[in-house]
Amino acid sequence: MSQYTLSTPVMPEEYNYTTAQCDVHNRDALVAFRERRQVWLTWLETDEHHAIWQVLWSMVSHDVTYRIFVELANHNPDSAIHNPLLGEALVNGYFATQVLAIRRLMDNENKDRISLPRLINDLRKNFRLFTRENLVGFDGLPYDYEAAQQRVMLHDSLKAAGRFGVSEQAQTPLNPRISHTNTLTGWLEYTPKDAAAMTASQRQLLTHWAAGSKRT
Repeated sequence: MSQYTLSTPVMPEEYNYTTAQCDVHNRDALVAFRERRQVWLTWLETDEHHAIWQVLWSMVSHDVTYRIFVELANHNPDSAIHNPLLGEALVNGYFATQVLAIRRLMDNENKDRISLPRLINDLRKNFRLFTRENLVGFDGLPYDYEAAQQRVMLHDSLKAAGRFGVSEQAQTPLNPRISHTNTLTGWLEYTPKDAAAMTASQRQLLTHWAAGSKRT
């Protein structure tokens, strides 16, 4: 088995949401981005024989091992590591594996071989796909991160308020459409239209929270 072969094959990542469920306008660009992203992740992580991260990890591992032997030799003058045959084998083996790994990573002649230049060139070729909506919403996250952040902060505030004895009624959001008041899923059902209601609810919550804190 090759030293670069993954001990346990990694399956490519699957998307949790369809493109129709993603918060993007240009769905053709999203489809193209998701396809290329799968290819890039395969080159980086999941290719069984030539994954870039696996080659880099092998280089680091060999380097650490070699340096450990060097330190052992330096601190133990009578060690068997100083045997010329053993020392030559260690040095030659280290440099051979490192040079081979560098050559594999930097190969820019074989267009069908996974390498860093091929990855970088493909990223540049598809640079137009790196838009905010693709990077943020490629698998279901909302494009408007500020509204989502408000929803998460409100949920965290309500959860923390429960620990200070705030009544369940005080924790109930003003928007009656939200029924799951004690789960993150419920709060993520808010939309930007609910911003005013969320703000009012949060003010009400903090008032009750402060009153509860004074009593304790």
